[in-house]
Amino acid sequence: MRSDEETEPVEGTFYLIHATNKAYLMVDDNGEEYWIPKSQVISISYGRNVTIKERPAQEVTIEIPRWLVEEKGL
Repeated sequence: MRSDEETEPVEGTFYLIHATNKAYLMVDDNGEEYWIPKSQVISISYGRNVTIKERPAQEVTIEIPRWLVEEKGL
């Protein structure tokens, strides 16, 4: 079981470039890609449309648990 600190929500801004039924493919400001499981997203807010790595994307702000941030190296 994870501690309260590990499950504490952390907010970040990314660029959504693809979504499946189970996960979001996000890109950060450095161009790194990350698959984020939808089941771990606490909240998501959609922003402006942009082009990232020559692909259409949407700026999003998400909250995910701290343990996932650490696991993914975000």
